Amino acid sequence: MNKIKYLLITVIFTAMLSAKLPIVLTKASSKKINSGDDLKVAITVQALKGAKIEFPKIKNIGGFGIKDKRDNKFTATVKINGKDANVVTKAKIYTIEPTKNFKIPSYDIIVDSKHYKTNSIVVEVKKKHKTVNNGGYIFKMSSNKKQVVVGETFIVDISLIEPIEAGDAKIEYTPPKFKGFEASPIGDGQIENRGNSVIRDIKYLVTPKRSGSFIIKPATAKIGMQVTTAQAQSPFGFFGADIQWKKVVSNPLNIKVSEVPQGVDVIGNYKITVKTDKKSVNKNKPVNLTITIKGEGNLDNFNDPEININNVTVYGDDSNIEHSFEKGKIYSKYVKHYAIIGSKDFTIPAISIKAYNSDKKKVYTLSSKPIFIKVAHLKNINAILNDKSADTDKFVSTKNSISELSKPEKSVDTVKKIESILIDKDYYKKLYSGRKKVSYYALFLTLILGLILGGIVTAYIPVFLRRKRIKAVDNKLYGSYEEALSILYPHIMEDSKIEEMVKDLYEVTSGNREIKINDKLLNKLIKKVTERKTKVCK
Repeated sequence: MNKIKYLLITVIFTAMLSAKLPIVLTKASSKKINSGDDLKVAITVQALKGAKIEFPKIKNIGGFGIKDKRDNKFTATVKINGKDANVVTKAKIYTIEPTKNFKIPSYDIIVDSKHYKTNSIVVEVKKKHKTVNNGGYIFKMSSNKKQVVVGETFIVDISLIEPIEAGDAKIEYTPPKFKGFEASPIGDGQIENRGNSVIRDIKYLVTPKRSGSFIIKPATAKIGMQVTTAQAQSPFGFFGADIQWKKVVSNPLNIKVSEVPQGVDVIGNYKITVKTDKKSVNKNKPVNLTITIKGEGNLDNFNDPEININNVTVYGDDSNIEHSFEKGKIYSKYVKHYAIIGSKDFTIPAISIKAYNSDKKKVYTLSSKPIFIKVAHLKNINAILNDKSADTDKFVSTKNSISELSKPEKSVDTVKKIESILIDKDYYKKLYSGRKKVSYYALFLTLILGLILGGIVTAYIPVFLRRKRIKAVDNKLYGSYEEALSILYPHIMEDSKIEEMVKDLYEVTSGNREIKINDKLLNKLIKKVTERKTKVCK
């Protein structure tokens, strides 16, 4: 290949040296190109070695700015009039991007203080078509919808089809400008061999931000193709222009965007399912509520429904949204979990969501039915002690789904003993009735000792307690009982003390002033669960 290249160069020099030196010349890589393609213009000078050559300063060619510029030099020994002569060829090669017909002017070159004029060249520039077929390349852009409403997501598909024999071509891709839209690519694109072509495909999720008529401007790709043997006969072959760049431009897209109807929450064609894991529950036990919405459309911008029930605590998990793409359409599945806790019967209200079907241009309502929850109250000590083993409820915390652990049952003897204590008011009187009486002398000494200790306590204990109270406030791990409840609730099944504390906190936050919270124990329990969480994270 190199031998052929140098042979061609020798032929060119022999032909050019038949004229008198110096020789000045302007060459263009093509006299007919497509709008947006790169055009190379070379201004060359051939003269005897040692000649002083001055090129003109060129800032634009035919009104088009210079994209790239490089200098080349080539020296060879040839025969002139039967004698060997050293000849130098110098060239300045400019790259421009013309968009209309123009003329490369004649330039003035100075060789050894004498002025010489180059030739001028007329270049014809053709306009691009909407779908371009350029040297076997086809570049096109399409969308699955041409009319949408504000907030409605659609898919834009861009495909570059190239001949399979052009596998070594370099491609520089520039995506379209989605002015007035939010756009993000779906994945990294795909490459597929199909027959005699290679298809490069990339899809975008596009969402309009405002109404109006918009034009998504074309995507562009620069294709770097190897120079053929025939092209190598031009000055650009032996001056190193091994790659010729062509630009292919896709078609634009016209998109009409309308205002979304007032009060609409989601856009698309969906179905809703609302269900609970149970219809009856023990007092202060959670009921799991699950809301599922799925269908054609994008639910990324959907706001979670609010569940408001008087005198009932509601905890929500983070919603989860999954997407899939089928036959040029986007489908979504939205799932949201709630844990609902009440101390008496309550009703979960109906969920109502307004949706807009853009294909049918119709507003419709996604709705569910109210769900009544029966709250049972435990009546005897035996039921209270065995509640954990009988209740296998599961609940969803704000972070994870936690299965309630069953507790070991109390023995029958223990249950009967506790019941006898609660029922028999004279239990303690009988228990201590057989004990011996204390002597008056011992009672007198006890009284004197008590007075002495009382004085000490009166003087020093208040200061000690005040210091302890200040220290306890400084080390407090929660801001309010409501915050403490939210911290401990996810761990209710891990410790019986935590469970009892959660029940007391729930009563207090619900307005029950008869319950007193052990703040020291509360702080200790919060410290326990937070330290455990830190260890797990590590």
